[in-house]
Amino acid sequence: MDELVEESDVVDLFPDAESRAAVERERQRLPLSYFEETLAVPPGWDGRPGAYLAFGDTYSVERDAAERRGWPVRTLSGGHLHQFHDPEGVALAVLDLLRQVRLGVPGQDVGDTRSGSLT
Repeated sequence: MDELVEESDVVDLFPDAESRAAVERERQRLPLSYFEETLAVPPGWDGRPGAYLAFGDTYSVERDAAERRGWPVRTLSGGHLHQFHDPEGVALAVLDLLRQVRLGVPGQDVGDTRSGSLT
């Protein structure tokens, strides 16, 4: 990806060379300050509907915060760029979370979204 990242650290992020090349073409370089910045939570944020889809435990702190807010949360086994490895499964999980938000049933897992049924 670039001179600062070891090949062994990124090789498993992508399912194939084509998806990796597409990401590398479109990615933007961001200054370190972007990653060091903390944003304040706006007033009323916790009262707005939301959901959280996690890929593995990488962002477990953020996932736990979403659960404390009462948001529906779903965790799929996968890495940082799991949407490249299982786009259909990720899309179905997003649709499931949207349905839960729309129906107001936070935290309720409707089961395996790979079945294709969101009813």
